[in-house]
Formats: sequence, C-alpha cells, structure tokens
Amino acid sequence: NMAGGQFAADRSFFLHLGGYDAGMRYYGGEEMEIGFRTWQCGGMIEFLPCSHVFHVFRSSTFWQGTNSGGVAYKVPAMDITRNKLRAAAVWMDEFAKLVEYASPPLGDGMTLGDLEPRRQLREKLKCKSFGWYLQNVAKGMFVPEVNGLKAGALRNAELNACVDTLGGRTPGLYPCHGQHGTQGLVIDGAGLVRSPLEMYAQCLTAQAPLGHGGERRLALRPCPERTRGPGLDEWSWQLDATTGA
Repeated sequence: NMAGGQFAADRSFFLHLGGYDAGMRYYGGEEMEIGFRTWQCGGMIEFLPCSHVFHVFRSSTFWQGTNSGGVAYKVPAMDITRNKLRAAAVWMDEFAKLVEYASPPLGDGMTLGDLEPRRQLREKLKCKSFGWYLQNVAKGMFVPEVNGLKAGALRNAELNACVDTLGGRTPGLYPCHGQHGTQGLVIDGAGLVRSPLEMYAQCLTAQAPLGHGGERRLALRPCPERTRGPGLDEWSWQLDATTGA
C-alpha cells in the first residue's frame, strides 16, 4: 500500500479499477482500499526510489476559514475508522472481522454507507479473494486463524473494571469503556487470547512468578507458534459460552 494522495498511475487504468471510493469521507483508509483493489483486480504497485511525485497541500488559511493546526482540514478520527472498516467490508472477505475487532465501534447512527456499488465493481472486475492477496502479495504478514474467533473484553463484575493493557505488556484493571483498544481481546479456536491492538501477535498469559510460590500474574507475550502440546497451560484459556466466564 501507499499514501492515498502520493502516487502516480495510468489514468485510464486507475479509473477502470474504480478510482477513489466516493463513499469514503475526508481521507484515511483510501490507501488501503486502493492497494487491496489494485492487487486483487489485476494491477500492481511498484516502488520507484528515484521517482518524484509532488503533493500540493492547501493551507488551512484558505479552507473554510478555520484554524486547523496548520493542516488543510481536520479529519474526525471516527470517519477514518469508518473508511477503514468500509474498505475491509468490501475487500477483506472473512478477514474483515480482524479490522473490526481492532477498531473502536462506530458512534450511534454512523454506518459504512452503501457498499453495493463497490461490491458490484469487484464482481465486474472479477477480482481475486483476500486470501489470494495474503498468499501472493503480503506473504510475510502474520495472520491469525479467523475461524472460531470470539471478541470482547474481560470484565470483573464486582469492580466493574476490565483487563486493560495500560499501554504496556503488564495488563491491569481499568474502568470498562467498551471502545475495544487497550481492552479489546479475542480468543481463538486454540484457546489463545490475542490482543487486536498488538496485531494479534501478543497473547495473554498467566506467568508463573520467579522462584517458588506466589500468584501468577497476567502478561502480554509473543504468542506461541504451536497451539497444541505440552507446556501451553499458561497460554490456554477456556470460555464458557453460556455464562461468558
């Protein structure tokens, strides 16, 4: 992928692939949408180190008469989230849930808009699946198993507090906010509890303390590569689907 306003393309081919998604707002997320679409629909993206691509950015002085900190205009964070979720919903197939779990929930009344025109474009161009993209383009990217994923937060009912990464690798309790982020967790089919905010590569473990005795403490550590066999007790969790415990 690349910055959505800093690239060069053959105009006719760019428009053939659908140009910009008119259903997105402001900017943010379009670079992912263009990147996925280009590769999945028969094109390619090349990085040319000696090329020169210019980006003319308007001054905030001449944009709606607002002072936006020296940039052209302010972009609400939730609109960027919406754009990314919109791109995922159209192009990422069963992997779209990974973006949803890693993003804050949209505000009341905010939707992804009409996705049908982009889905029809994808069908018309006979674009490949996102699984193909992962296998042939983003070959080195870690991708968790999406089957069997359950998402949510770990809540202490008595304290009304949730397990929170607190911005580090030693989770603690913090008032539940329901915005995913540092409190968002998923449990996969192997019983590993992964952190979406950490690209699903960090898992919750009950680490044994140094020495003998003492209570186990929660920690985030790189997820084990294998999901079965001895030595995985401190990594494996069970979810009671009935009680949520």
